[in-house]
Order: sequence, then C-alpha cells, then structure tokens
Amino acid sequence: MRLSGPEFETALQKLEDLWSLLYIHAVTDNLIHDASAAAKEHALRAYDALHLASLSAFSGRSLTLACWDRELRDAARERGIPLLPERL
Repeated sequence: MRLSGPEFETALQKLEDLWSLLYIHAVTDNLIHDASAAAKEHALRAYDALHLASLSAFSGRSLTLACWDRELRDAARERGIPLLPERL
C-alpha cells in the first residue's frame, strides 16, 4: 500500500516529531571500548554490549531499557538500569 501525498506528509511530520524525542548518540572510540568491556564483563553479544554501553553513557538521565533478552536484562539490572517489562 502506498501513501497518498497528504498521508505521506502527515506520516513524515509524525516521524520528525518522534525523532525529536530520541536521544541520539554517536558511536565513538570510547563507546566501542566501553562496549568491549561490557561484552567481556557480562558475556554479551556485540550489539547487546553496545546497547548497554550506550545506556551507561547517558548516566544521570532517567532512562529505562525495554528489552526481552535475558542476558542484556541481567547486565542492565546489575548496573541499576530500570527495565520494561519489569519481569519476563
């Protein structure tokens, strides 16, 4: 199904509104280093470690991790990061 011109414009505006609510974080050398350490410390896969390191980089902000991966949830819980859902 294709969007009509007006539907596309409405959808694009909604996307821009949502995008403005996101925290954008660059993947830096420091972040990769932190992710590598998290992977070793918690036996995480690469992307899970990167997610955990990214969350940790935003310390001081009230962030919650929505996640259904048990290993990542356990690692986040060890770091005191709130989880959704609270229980699996």
